[in-house]
Amino acid sequence: MLEYASVFGGHGTIKLEVGQREVPMLPVISVPLSTLLLNPLFNEAAVAPIMVSSLSSTEAYAEKLRAALTRRDPAPRDLYDLHHAVESGVLDWNNEEFLRLAARKIATETPTDWLAAARIEAFRRGLVSELRPVLRPDVYHSLDFTKALATITTLANAMKSHL
Repeated sequence: MLEYASVFGGHGTIKLEVGQREVPMLPVISVPLSTLLLNPLFNEAAVAPIMVSSLSSTEAYAEKLRAALTRRDPAPRDLYDLHHAVESGVLDWNNEEFLRLAARKIATETPTDWLAAARIEAFRRGLVSELRPVLRPDVYHSLDFTKALATITTLANAMKSHL
């Protein structure tokens, strides 16, 4: 957790998670990291972007699918992120490179029933406690859990043919 002095008084926190489970399977790319914070006088970025190394979007989403299906404690953010990526057209569930890569990543995991009833219920239970605090209210309320679950089920089924 990073703590900062808020312009509204008091302190705020930002949760930053950085992890590396394995060596990337695709080349790492350089991307600009920027903030949504705007300078109110000039209506431009308050902080200049910096370049950082990152997984490619294909590998990041393959890793996100692996996490959604195999994480010991299911995280609703994985469900949301994948559903949002598909709905917004950022992730194509017919993308063969993505499906093959996700299958390679999942092949290293202990076999499990990816979408067992208990796992689905864990996703549902975490919506309020884990997802609501990190999404804008309008975004949180627009999430259709049934559609998000259908998205991850479709992704899992599409990937199975590559295992």
